[in-house]
Amino acid sequence: MKVILKRVFENSYATYGRLMVIEDEQLIKFDCATLELPWFRNRRNISCIPVGEYPLRPYVSNAYGICLEVAEVPERDLIRIHSANYVNQLRGCIAVGKSYADINKDGITDITFSRQTLRNLLDVLGSETHVLEVS
Repeated sequence: MKVILKRVFENSYATYGRLMVIEDEQLIKFDCATLELPWFRNRRNISCIPVGEYPLRPYVSNAYGICLEVAEVPERDLIRIHSANYVNQLRGCIAVGKSYADINKDGITDITFSRQTLRNLLDVLGSETHVLEVS
């Protein structure tokens, strides 16, 4: 299975994209929205991660419970795919969700149904290590 994160829009507040799990080169097994920090030259805690390929594996976090670890990010660590609704809940990690909405009416687009989306993604990926392709 391929795990692909395609970034589609960025503003000064956030980066928005789609995460897909593709089986047999063409079957989309899973598709969801993503929310990340904007690009600030890969600076820790304020930037999304660079475009590239990274090992992706299940991880148990004290803060987020069962989530996914994005490993081997240059000059970074503790990068996770976890549940979050607001960009201010992220410190370089990736949130997954069903769709976008301004949940708290602050003018910044948020992500919806994050916990359920993460559970569904974990079910699809299982306990194996995969490669996350970020473009």
